[in-house]
Amino acid sequence: MKRMTERSKMFCILLVVCSAILHSATAQAATITTLFGGSWEVGAIWDSGLQPTSTDDVVITTGNNVTLTSNVTVASLVVNSEDLTVFTINSGYTLTVTGDVTIYGSPDATSSQIACNGNIVIGGNLVFEGDASNAQAQLSMGDGSTATLSGNIVFTGFGRVWSGSTANIHTFTFNGSGNRDIRFTGNRFRNIVFNTGGNITAQSNLTTTTVYGNIDIVSGTFKNAGYSMLGNSGRTFTIRTGATLEISGTVGLPSTFSMVIEPSSTIHYAGGSQTVGVPNNSQNYANLQISGTGTKTLAGNTTVTGNVSITGSTLDVHSINNYSLTIAGNFSNGATFNARAGSVILNGTALKDITSGGTTFYNVTFNNVAGFNLNDDMTVTNVATLTNGVISTGSNRLILQNTDAAAITGYSSVRFINGRLRRYMTTNTSTYAFPVGNSTASSSYHLAEIINNNMTGLSYMDARFGALTNHNDADLSVSDSYMTYLSIAPWGVWHLTPNSQPSGGSYDVRLSTANMGLLSNNQFAIVKRDDGSTSGADWGAPGTINNDNGAGRMVADGYAIRYGLNSFSEFGLGRASTNGNPLPIELVSFAANVNSNNEVVLNWVTAIEINNEFFTIERSVDGEHFEEVTRVAGAGSSNVSSTYSAIDGNPAVGLSYYRLKQTDFDGAFEYSNLASVVLNDAAQTTVQISVYPNPANAGQQIQVNISAAVIDYTIEVYEMGSGKLIYRGISMGQQNQLDMPEGLAVGAYLVRVSNDTEVQNQKLFVR
Repeated sequence: MKRMTERSKMFCILLVVCSAILHSATAQAATITTLFGGSWEVGAIWDSGLQPTSTDDVVITTGNNVTLTSNVTVASLVVNSEDLTVFTINSGYTLTVTGDVTIYGSPDATSSQIACNGNIVIGGNLVFEGDASNAQAQLSMGDGSTATLSGNIVFTGFGRVWSGSTANIHTFTFNGSGNRDIRFTGNRFRNIVFNTGGNITAQSNLTTTTVYGNIDIVSGTFKNAGYSMLGNSGRTFTIRTGATLEISGTVGLPSTFSMVIEPSSTIHYAGGSQTVGVPNNSQNYANLQISGTGTKTLAGNTTVTGNVSITGSTLDVHSINNYSLTIAGNFSNGATFNARAGSVILNGTALKDITSGGTTFYNVTFNNVAGFNLNDDMTVTNVATLTNGVISTGSNRLILQNTDAAAITGYSSVRFINGRLRRYMTTNTSTYAFPVGNSTASSSYHLAEIINNNMTGLSYMDARFGALTNHNDADLSVSDSYMTYLSIAPWGVWHLTPNSQPSGGSYDVRLSTANMGLLSNNQFAIVKRDDGSTSGADWGAPGTINNDNGAGRMVADGYAIRYGLNSFSEFGLGRASTNGNPLPIELVSFAANVNSNNEVVLNWVTAIEINNEFFTIERSVDGEHFEEVTRVAGAGSSNVSSTYSAIDGNPAVGLSYYRLKQTDFDGAFEYSNLASVVLNDAAQTTVQISVYPNPANAGQQIQVNISAAVIDYTIEVYEMGSGKLIYRGISMGQQNQLDMPEGLAVGAYLVRVSNDTEVQNQKLFVR
């Protein structure tokens, strides 16, 4: 009997050796099965006689307990068992399976068929083949272990991902592409990472006993599919940049977890009636998307640092509390936004697109230095507050339904409507402002004001500022008792168009003269002609104006005014002289720019010139004291447009101001508005600076960082428009804290860092 046993062993050994020789000779994929238990790296435990290779399908059979103590790759793995753990991956080692891993259950429900104390990477599916509740297949995760799965977790029978202790720290990662499902019930995960190109959809509730660690959505979309998301205190639920959390059913944000919401991530409410919660852990929404059915209701004042998109359903600010919604990105409504009596604050620093989708807003604050584009009509039922930026409407309108004159506030030359503004009006004695312009530049701002003298018969007024067309100064035939008008300011005209002309009462109109060119005291006033007129002969001067030197007749007033009108149309600014001589020149534009040779190029255009002898270019570094740069001969007298240019070949480094002085043959002269440039001398400047935050608030502390370690730099802050110095100090190192003065005007400022050999400038915006 002993002899037969020895012969049997010898036969098995020969069989293993032959199999090894055959396997080595063919070098092709094969199914490799265990003969005995032991170390994975010992060839004798395998029927091939060799350790399996990366192209082999591996089967660990019943009763053969195998331990992995090296980094190994195989094509697929099947684990069969009827008893205790049959395959162990030791700590510090990785098993990579390019295909599926299949685990068959054990009658002992408490046993683990794969014990992962190291790392397992599965390129296919993780399949559990338990056939009854007491034949449960199991992947047991040890402390410090990781599992990475590119396919699905497939439950064809009973099975689970498990940890023997909730104190174990392990991570289960879903990666790869495609859409997959995850069942939390029956499993016990610590940390889960979703890093896929598709969707991961929950098939059960996420609870404190099924996931007792963190959830991290690195990429792709995690869909809760209506199931709850309850975490443990102190654990985090993270949505990374570019990733999406889609919440459906009636469920809201994950609860108890500490939220971490990275920029450019998205939270998508896609269910029925849901509460749009305020994220905890001092987090704000990045991108907020609303779809599905029912109504999504804000649970508190909500801030979105990215975009808000409503593609279905209704977003409601709350019927009782009227919560505010702050949006730093774009707003796009393709369904319903119920603003009730809430406030929408549109802020940020990049150009913003607003698509109202036919819905209305209650209070809106426009606070974005880069401005706004309206993609359709935007209606505000209460108050529009202009804090920062220009609102460009295109062919659309900003519509203010509140008939209170204070329905729009905060407007200025850097905060106005570039396009069309509609204001609703009622019978009263209020003054209605129409802060409109025809580009985003501050030089294109043209304020119109209607002083209501108890008008009746109209509901709203449309206002815009546009180009002067269908006009020739030679056709003018209009005068007041004080003067004869000889030209219309060519920079443009105001169009004030009511839904119907007044049936009673009257109005006065006040138009800003800023950005309307050179004017002379008592030689300008408002003129008017019908909408659609095709001739300069149609201009008239109805109503009355003040006597010489009265309100609206002096350049320093900054406006022109005409009283006692009873119909609306097109308004322009007429210019004249009591002795019949027109103004000396009509300056259309004046600009200063730095060319590639570090020279300042001055360009200007005139529409009309009368007795113009020459132009003088003057330069200043402080906006107050000017010096002559060069002179350019004028055209004398001309009724056609003339274009001029000059070059300052030796400009000052840093911020400079230029102005144009026009001199007549009789020695009289006038000045243009200022044009500013910033010149950085590349040959001299090696230091680099940065300013943070930018934009900043008045009274806020800003930090000026200097790349060089030298501390003998002078730091100055200038007001860009006037050149006024508002701060000067000596740098204290590479990081310098500056307190911006309280009450500082909104606008652009220049931060200058300099010493005897270097100058560097950077713009700072104050909002």
